[in-house]
Amino acid sequence: MGDGDRRYPRHPLCGVGAILLSPDLREVLLVERGSPPSLGAWTFPGGLIDGGERAREACAREVREETGLRDFALEGLALVAERILPDAEGRAEYHFLILDFWGRAERREPAAGSDARAARWVPVEEVAALRTTRGVPIALARALALARGEPPPGPVLSE
Repeated sequence: MGDGDRRYPRHPLCGVGAILLSPDLREVLLVERGSPPSLGAWTFPGGLIDGGERAREACAREVREETGLRDFALEGLALVAERILPDAEGRAEYHFLILDFWGRAERREPAAGSDARAARWVPVEEVAALRTTRGVPIALARALALARGEPPPGPVLSE
């Protein structure tokens, strides 16, 4: 699906994101977006779900395509993010409903692929200093809490 198919959709597009944590929970895998929207921002590997594809399978596929990583496990749903990005006139230029799964990955060096400019492990405490897509901090906080067996902060739906 090209960018033209994503802009001004008749219905929200359903996507997935992978919040992959290192085994010690000190780092998270991020990719730098290589296409609009949010070109150049850091976010979780992810993309759109293909017709007939299950959400968890789409998430795993996107991780492999964008980072080259194979040794990871998606453990559960961390957040449902609704993103409506208006144009200059206030019309919904982009509208996504994103299922963010969390999991753990072996700490191997990623290789950016697909539409990612770069992929890297980032210390959790350094994420706030990066230019990220909206929602990354709350999604990461929820994933870390779930990985530690703690109640996650905030609601499961993020707008």
